[in-house]
Amino acid sequence: MTFLGVDLHKREFTVCYRHSENNQVIREFENSPEGRDEFLTTVSCRDTVAVESLGFDRFFVKLIAPKVKKVVSVHPGANRIVSESSKKTDKNDAAGLAWGLEKGVLPKSRFRSEISHQLSRLLTCRASLIGMRTKITNQLNFIVATNGLDVPLGKLKYRLWRDRVPVETFEFGDYQAWLAFDAQLEKIGESVNQLDREIISNSKHFAGYKVLEGIPGFGKVTIAELLAYIDGIENFTSSKSLCAYFGIVPRIRQSAGQNILPKKYSRFKAGAITRQGRSSARCAIVMSVNRVVPENQSLRDFYERIKGRKGYRKARTATARKLLTFVYFALKKGEAISDFGKVDFSKPHELPN
Repeated sequence: MTFLGVDLHKREFTVCYRHSENNQVIREFENSPEGRDEFLTTVSCRDTVAVESLGFDRFFVKLIAPKVKKVVSVHPGANRIVSESSKKTDKNDAAGLAWGLEKGVLPKSRFRSEISHQLSRLLTCRASLIGMRTKITNQLNFIVATNGLDVPLGKLKYRLWRDRVPVETFEFGDYQAWLAFDAQLEKIGESVNQLDREIISNSKHFAGYKVLEGIPGFGKVTIAELLAYIDGIENFTSSKSLCAYFGIVPRIRQSAGQNILPKKYSRFKAGAITRQGRSSARCAIVMSVNRVVPENQSLRDFYERIKGRKGYRKARTATARKLLTFVYFALKKGEAISDFGKVDFSKPHELPN
C-alpha cells in the first residue's frame, strides 16, 4: 500500500508517494485534463490518498475516488502538520500529508453528498442576491431622502412602493440612478423567486423534510439550510456532536481544573460558543428561535428563565441549542411532528429502542 499526499492548487498539484519511512517520491503535475490523466496512471486500487478540503478539491476527489482504495478529505484549519510547518513549500506540504495519512493523525472533514453540495450552492447564491438587494434598496432610500420624500424603511424593495415615488421631479443624476437601481431590483427579485422554487423543490429530496416541516416557525429556506448542512443525521452519534458541528456549544478553556483567563482583547472567551462550521446554518437555527418560542410554552419558559439571568442574546443561543437537540431526535425518529406545542422541552429527549 502507498500513502499519497496531494497539495492541490488551481493550476498545479504536488504529490508525495510514501512507500515507507525511507522511500518516498515527489512528483508535480499540471491541474489540467492532461495532468490529471497522467496522475491517474500512477495510482492503483491499493493506494490511499489525502487531499486538503479547500472548496475546489471536490472535482479532483470525485475523479480519483474510483481509482484508489480510499480518499481522505483533510480539514485545512485543524491540520497543523501543514499550517504550522516551519518549511512551507508544496513538496513539504505533500510529504506532511502523506506522513500524517500513514500515521493516522490527519484531521478529517466530511465529504458531503452531491445534492447537499448543490443545495448549499443555491442557498449561497440566494444570500448573495439578498445582500445585493439590500445595498440597492439603501441607495434608493438615500435618493428619496435627499429629495425630501418620506417612504417607510424597507418598502422600496417592492414594486408597488417604488411606483408611488414621483421620480419625474428628480434631477438628472438622481433620476438616472433611480432607473438603473430600479431595473436591477426587478431582475434580482425574479432571480430570488426562481432560486426559492429550486431550493424548495430540491430540499424535498431529503428524508427529513417532512419532519422539520412540522415545526412552526421553520420556513422553507430555514429547513433547506439545515438539511443541506446536516446532510444525513446518521453521520452524528449524539445530539452533542450535532450541536458541536453547528458551532453552538460553549468554548472551554481550562488547565489544572481552573478556567484560563483570556487576553484582554481576545475574541475567544471561556463560555462563548465556538462558532465553528457554516455560519449561515448556525444563523438559521438561532434566528428561528424568535418565531418558534411563542409556539411552545415549555420552550418559552426556558427562554425567559435564561433571559432573566443572562440577557436575551445568551438566552436565544441556549434556546437554539435546545431546539437543535430536538431537531436531532426528531430526524432520528423520522416521524412527522403532529403537535409541536405539546412537546415538553423540560424533559430529556429519548430515542425509541
